[in-house]
Amino acid sequence: MATVVERFLSEKCGERVEAGDVAVVEPDVIMLHDGSGATALRTLRELGTERVKRPDRVVLIFDHSVPPSSVEAANRQNELLAFARRHGIERVHVDEGVCHQILVERGYARPGRVIFGGDSHTPTAGGVAALGFGFGGTDMAFTLLYGELWLRVPRTIRVHVTGDLGPGVTAKDLALTIVGELGAGYADYAVLEYTGLPERLPVGDRMCLCNLATEAGAKSAYVPPAEGPERLRPGDADETVELDASEVEPVVSVPDAVDRVRPVGDVQGEEITRVFVGSCTNGRYRDIRAFTEALDALGGPDPNVRIVVVPASRRVLLRLARDGTLERLIELGASVAPPGCGPCLGEHLGVLGDDDVCVSTANRNFPGRMGSVEADIYLASPLTAAVAAARGELADPREELPRTALERVSGS
Repeated sequence: MATVVERFLSEKCGERVEAGDVAVVEPDVIMLHDGSGATALRTLRELGTERVKRPDRVVLIFDHSVPPSSVEAANRQNELLAFARRHGIERVHVDEGVCHQILVERGYARPGRVIFGGDSHTPTAGGVAALGFGFGGTDMAFTLLYGELWLRVPRTIRVHVTGDLGPGVTAKDLALTIVGELGAGYADYAVLEYTGLPERLPVGDRMCLCNLATEAGAKSAYVPPAEGPERLRPGDADETVELDASEVEPVVSVPDAVDRVRPVGDVQGEEITRVFVGSCTNGRYRDIRAFTEALDALGGPDPNVRIVVVPASRRVLLRLARDGTLERLIELGASVAPPGCGPCLGEHLGVLGDDDVCVSTANRNFPGRMGSVEADIYLASPLTAAVAAARGELADPREELPRTALERVSGS
């Protein structure tokens, strides 16, 4: 028997490969965004070529700086669009949303597929039983040039979760708890395979788990489908880590490291000035809907808190508009930005100043990640973010939200 990643990569290589082997892999999807795409194009030009061997497998997505935040960003994007036209790259998505969300929504990420992406959070695709591997723009240039790339076959660490999450505890709390338990480097160049409870969670929650796997050092992540062929089911694992979901509570990653995870109660009363809801981690419909309902149930935001909400995709934005959630968000005083990465990478649409303390539903809280290196960032679930926005300070959503509201939005 083999691990899932060994099975997937053996199929792509046409021969049996095992953990530790070096394999030359031809991916099903080659994904670039406006950041990594610019680096890849520059690298190709330095090599004296612009050849793209498999333009039919390339997906180009603009999400990091949309709309363009500077003349330089606009010029980079225009160059990439011209490059795509020259090489017959037709799968181009401009201003449509975060690359990882678009890969799933548009069906590029499918069960059994292997995706090479120019972004560290490409493992998000594991939420739909694909295997996504993140690379830098230089490696992606060689993938464009040859249609394949070598990688060392990762070992597999199984994270088996028993039990169920309690009211007010979300998949984001589970994901952060796992990163905190493992530590930032525990899963270096491994695949985190989530079994048990994760197999029963909604797709967005599975994507959240796989997204945060990157912060434990994982090269990829995977949640087996609840139903599917044997090749997609869990195989061997090099080790297994077990966790009881019923013991998970609302948590935050405190500044300045993702794996510095603490119960919200440990930082109760920490004053905050900003809230960001969005990103490839928690910018989906159920996340934003849960945030809005919780904020509404608490009577709206503290007047000293500025809120930025960024839907993960145009489809998410449309759904929020159609059911009235978007209107209510605006009535509550939130700034709603166009679909994309938003302030997650500290480029525009709500960067942090020196004195800001932000509760973010994104995936990183390093110094300077969202703007000033002096700002503090706490990573949290949409529910914890809603409570912080309403109270102007960190607090446990289980103690602040009415029981009926907790039951309505639990698991979002």
